[in-house]
Amino acid sequence: MKKLTLTLTLLAVALFSTAAMATDVTYSTSCTSGTETITFGGLVAANASTPTFASLGNFVVSGSGSATFSVPFTLTITQSAPPGGSGNLSSSVSGTITSSTQSNAEVIFSTPSVTLGGVTYTIAADVNGNPGVVLVPTGTNGGVSTLQASINTPEPASLALLGTGLLAGGSFVRRKLIAR
Repeated sequence: MKKLTLTLTLLAVALFSTAAMATDVTYSTSCTSGTETITFGGLVAANASTPTFASLGNFVVSGSGSATFSVPFTLTITQSAPPGGSGNLSSSVSGTITSSTQSNAEVIFSTPSVTLGGVTYTIAADVNGNPGVVLVPTGTNGGVSTLQASINTPEPASLALLGTGLLAGGSFVRRKLIAR
């Protein structure tokens, strides 16, 4: 019996300790904002093999204004694959576009992370350490700033390995208790 348990445990470890399975995720983004000089181009559809960093879209700064403003911004992420239940999953992250001058604009998200059907989207930190992006002025890169996020799914191989280890340990403890 000990040989059978040991053999099954080793077989399970060999099967489940392979590299994490990548999950293909298809997502799109859209937004609402009230600013006239900063626009956001969301993605119609994008595919990513998780875990990865990926673009959620681009902000474009246009014009030569130097106004000070603070405008709410909501980014909606819609996930179509892997689907959740009977269709697409959708959720939003909220933030603010702030500026003291056109060359000092930034998007900071107050809710930087959302999980849809086991896939977690986390807005990457900007150069100031805030979840969001510092917007470049019109004269730099055509005014285009890309919003990045990490996209992660649970790692099924690690979960299976943990479960197998717990089963083997429980079986060992059970046999020791019965032997008494």
